[in-house]
Amino acid sequence: MTNYDDIDFSPIMALTEGEVVTHSPVRDIRLASGKVLALITLDNGRDHTRPNTLGPATLT
Repeated sequence: MTNYDDIDFSPIMALTEGEVVTHSPVRDIRLASGKVLALITLDNGRDHTRPNTLGPATLT
């Protein structure tokens, strides 16, 4: 497994000026079958008409 603490992300983070960060909280939803569905919600904290994007700051 990759240890992301050992990776230098500074070249990518240099590109993030002015980026609106999209957060992606996850909720586990238990289904009637007993299985679990992971529901990921994208939220940029802005008006619902502004599209969510996955830029460098969001990805790191």
